[in-house]
Formats: sequence, structure tokens, C-alpha cells
Amino acid sequence: MTLSLAKDELGFDHEQLAALSRQIRLGDMTPVMQVYEEDIRTPLRSAIAGTLLRNVFIQVQKTKVTFLINDL
Repeated sequence: MTLSLAKDELGFDHEQLAALSRQIRLGDMTPVMQVYEEDIRTPLRSAIAGTLLRNVFIQVQKTKVTFLINDL
């Protein structure tokens, strides 16, 4: 979900997606958070476009993974 957002909204190519995948595994979601910050500035337009909801789902998924890892 995160990689598809980066591809659709940021125009990442294959190499950039691979680098982002490595970043995400390390917990760094900076590019996706930048899209989220832009979406928050215009929430109604972003909700209609669908990017705000995609970002919220990504945040929920990241939170779930973090809790699961911390419970181990």
C-alpha cells in the first residue's frame, strides 16, 4: 500500500521504490509522511481524491506492526 502510494503520488520509479522499501523496513516513512502532511492541509480535497484515506490506512497498518513487534 505504501509503495503504491509513492508510485502514484510521488512518481517513484523502480529504483526509488526499492530504496523506499528498504527505508520502510527500517521504520523510516519520511516520503509517505510528507504526502500525509500535504493531505492534512486540504483534508476535504484529499479525502475526495482518496490520498488522505490511503495515508490513514498506512498509518494504522504501521501502528499495528509497531505494536506487534513491541509485544514480542
